[in-house]
Amino acid sequence: MVLARLAQTGVFLSLRYLPFQDCAQIDNIIIDGEGNDRTRLTLSHWPGNATPVEYKAGGDLSAQLVFNYIDADEDAKYGSCQAVSNNHFDEDGLVGIFSMLNRDYALQNRDLLIDIARAGDFGTFVDRRAAKISFVLNAWTHPQLSPLNYEIFKLPHQKLTAILYEELLWRFPKIIQKLDSLVAYWKDEDEFLTQTLEAISDGRVRISSSANSAGDRSYCLVEIDEGVIAVDRPRAASWISSLIHPMAIHNATDDMAVLVRQGNRYEFYYRYETWVDYQSRKLIARSDLEPMVGRLSALEAKYSGSRTPAVWTYNGNDALIARLRMDGRQTSKIPFDEFERLLGIFLSR
Repeated sequence: MVLARLAQTGVFLSLRYLPFQDCAQIDNIIIDGEGNDRTRLTLSHWPGNATPVEYKAGGDLSAQLVFNYIDADEDAKYGSCQAVSNNHFDEDGLVGIFSMLNRDYALQNRDLLIDIARAGDFGTFVDRRAAKISFVLNAWTHPQLSPLNYEIFKLPHQKLTAILYEELLWRFPKIIQKLDSLVAYWKDEDEFLTQTLEAISDGRVRISSSANSAGDRSYCLVEIDEGVIAVDRPRAASWISSLIHPMAIHNATDDMAVLVRQGNRYEFYYRYETWVDYQSRKLIARSDLEPMVGRLSALEAKYSGSRTPAVWTYNGNDALIARLRMDGRQTSKIPFDEFERLLGIFLSR
């Protein structure tokens, strides 16, 4: 178990990680998720968070909020807290909890740690090492890739979350230090990232920005040539993530809405940054694209002449990554120019 004993202040005598379900009866600090009745401090970028405003400046990631708190040196305000926790596991939460408990190490490695959290949450990075470390951490969460016993992934969410934190908090510095020894957990993802970067460089994948009627940059258009090699990825969240690595796209543009096209397959998505309480710049709000689903379905029927045309879905603005896409691996009968024109109309609303 990772413990933080701050001898220099004597404020936290035994601040430690505890599973979220074990924090209901003691004062606690919650990082990256939502708190409970005994939470005295929340450091989270989730929408509607209770993070004190004085720690928010530039804090797009929960890990950055933790560093803002550490820099403020205000432990005395929360001296009753005995535990730090989170209600879910991800790289941002791991970096935040680890940094709260291991401050000297965290401050010495601030840029890399924030970059790891950024790679995990937003799919962007400055240092390629951060991307590789995020691949290793992410592998632990996938039954097909994780060094954990497969049966562990049948446990309830809260128990699995606790196991991941308990296993990785103490291993985290070694993962950073021994990254080259963990090549089996990052090699495939890193090679796929390299292939996508090469495809962008040689023009097989093209990235451009589209402006709305007001002249604002509305979304990033990614066009993928036919024949770009598809990869069987357990980590792929959508078909486009099997063709191009999201990190390569997100590193190439700061547009937070992305339209991807390969032939007559289209998908539009809002990046995760548009879901969180983003601080470093004002982002264009998500438009509700649910009404567009019916319009697209009608057009598919019109152009296909079929009673069972391609089915469109939108998982909603509350989704971490909001996606407008066809069900399964269907191809659209709607001409791309018409699809893009219709998308522009709904985005302008």
